[in-house]
Amino acid sequence: MENSQDAAIGAPCADTATLEARIARLEAIIEAEFGKRPVGPTLITIIEATARASGFSYDDLIGRARVGQPTLTKWRTVAMFLCRQKTDATYAAIGRKFGDRDPSTISDLVGNSDKYPDLRAIALFIENEL
Repeated sequence: MENSQDAAIGAPCADTATLEARIARLEAIIEAEFGKRPVGPTLITIIEATARASGFSYDDLIGRARVGQPTLTKWRTVAMFLCRQKTDATYAAIGRKFGDRDPSTISDLVGNSDKYPDLRAIALFIENEL
């Protein structure tokens, strides 16, 4: 018999917080069924940690806004860099998570991360929070 939480998993999702709660519930179901969870940080946990460190919201980091917000762009680049370094996610998967960006955009940002001299220090700080 389905409980109300399980039934809600398949319902349309109006916001990111609801979606993330559903993902957490699905991970719990998988763990209960198969006895394992994803190993290491996930795209979601990396973005959440970056959001906490930056003061920007999760939605800001994965959103499309960029004009006039160089600080947001820097923090988004940090999150993308960590997603690539700490997970086995492809540039395409990371691009989908960050507002359906083209994989070449992610590759360019991660490849040009040396544009931000403090990026590695920030990334190291966030890594310790994961």
